[in-house]
Amino acid sequence: MLFSEQNNEYARLYEMRDALIESEMRDALIESRKEYLPARFWEVLSDQHISDLKKSGYQNFKNTVALRYFTWVVKRKRFWRDDQIKFLLHNLPLSSLIINAFRAFKASFKNKFAQLSFSRFLIYNFHVYLLWDFVSKLDSEHILDEIDEPIEGNPPRIYLKKRIISQDLANSVLEYISKNEGKDAIF
Repeated sequence: MLFSEQNNEYARLYEMRDALIESEMRDALIESRKEYLPARFWEVLSDQHISDLKKSGYQNFKNTVALRYFTWVVKRKRFWRDDQIKFLLHNLPLSSLIINAFRAFKASFKNKFAQLSFSRFLIYNFHVYLLWDFVSKLDSEHILDEIDEPIEGNPPRIYLKKRIISQDLANSVLEYISKNEGKDAIF
């Protein structure tokens, strides 16, 4: 079998597997008791995810499905009015803003995020670098130094010190830090 034929066969098998999983999930929901059924919001979101996965494939889920979770793209043209960006701009030193603006600009020429224009990708990169910098300053356990962004799902390639960084990792560590600080404060 030629390489391209083998790839086509794998793609066909993955499509069959995905269709089976989707139908099994829907059957399980249909057979569930009413109190276990998801709200309409989750049904609509699930349909959007399935549509995204069918259109772009599982191999690109970090360019589609992930955009509804810990990977946010600033939608405003005046990005500095976005609440998270505004917070980061006010809570990082000027030197950090300049360094991260330079990093974002440089990274925008090397990598692409399939869903974004150049200007949106530039803002996205800036956002990721600012967030990573902010969380790094809070990360006394150095968790960010120990974890890597998995390449599965084709994440945007934003590098810092030859490692891929992401909003998802930074936000996860920020959530962990916040949870533990709250826990310590209670006791």
